[in-house]
Amino acid sequence: MSKIIAKDNVITKNWEVTFDDLASTFANLHIGFINEAPIIKFEELKFKYELRQDGNVKQYGVFPPPNTRYVRSDQEFLVIERLNLETKTDYDLYLWAGNNKNSFEKIVTFTTP
Repeated sequence: MSKIIAKDNVITKNWEVTFDDLASTFANLHIGFINEAPIIKFEELKFKYELRQDGNVKQYGVFPPPNTRYVRSDQEFLVIERLNLETKTDYDLYLWAGNNKNSFEKIVTFTTP
């Protein structure tokens, strides 16, 4: 299955992004957070993604949803979103997270097959 896996290490403040069997028309974006503990505690965690094509935002997500707060998790991923892609197209995937008054961001460029 076509996946983009984005994990943010809350200790090193670094996004790790991998691609698994990227398809030409879609990918499931898995967003998760890691540290050394089996249960991660969050302090005011907020995060978002933007799928950009030629500088234009084609799709985005902002988390948590209204009236929701992430306190802690033992799950590998907090969010899985379906990204709609076009064949042989260049994209930028912008990732941003804020936790405990620290923020971390990354832009990953990729081309669909």
